Amino acid sequence: MPCGLVWDTLLPRFYEWQVPVGQYRRAQGEVQLQRAAGGEAKPWQYTATKQVSESKTTTGASLIKNTVCCSAVGVGGRMPCCVKKRVSFTEGVTATITPELAQELSAK
Repeated sequence: MPCGLVWDTLLPRFYEWQVPVGQYRRAQGEVQLQRAAGGEAKPWQYTATKQVSESKTTTGASLIKNTVCCSAVGVGGRMPCCVKKRVSFTEGVTATITPELAQELSAK
């Protein structure tokens, strides 16, 4: 299953899924996925994991890793996985750009 289709279907659920910093949650389920426009939707089984870690370099930032492994129902073996990572900032976080980085960015 193409990861773009997996994320179109499941990513909104990840944003709603509350996981405290320093922890992870895992869920399993089944979803109807349609591979092509006009094609028949078929059941796919998935394992979803959301992990939230505190940034070691930026105060007030969390690193979020979303993983979905899925396969068609009834297909055995290893499930291929899709991964998305992002950073979430709390209020009051400021970023500082060093003069060297500012110069490098302006040169591009």
